[in-house]
Amino acid sequence: MPKIDVTQIINGLDDSPLMAQSADVELCDECKAKIEAAQSAFTLRMSCTRSLTTPTEKTRSLDGAAKFARGQLAHRIYNEDDPTLTAEEIVLLKECIGDVELNPIVVMRAYELLDPQN
Repeated sequence: MPKIDVTQIINGLDDSPLMAQSADVELCDECKAKIEAAQSAFTLRMSCTRSLTTPTEKTRSLDGAAKFARGQLAHRIYNEDDPTLTAEEIVLLKECIGDVELNPIVVMRAYELLDPQN
């Protein structure tokens, strides 16, 4: 099971860091507080936690156990800089990021960081 450094920065097409406010997405309160405190670029952690916790049409039909598992994964990613992720968790993260992130460059870069072999 790979360890993924979720502090990695999401870069734009020109390989310069995307800033959180330019990622074309709304941020949860916790993410806003971290960004304001750190004045940092948009990271894989931000994309993962937001994507796991943002309600979508697909998540409406999930049962409580599935929502709980997503919440636990978001909590782990939020609190660990390099969580160990299973193949199933990486697939779930890619699915959620693809559903939630509006910017296709964010999706592309996040996929590359989560699954560098593909």
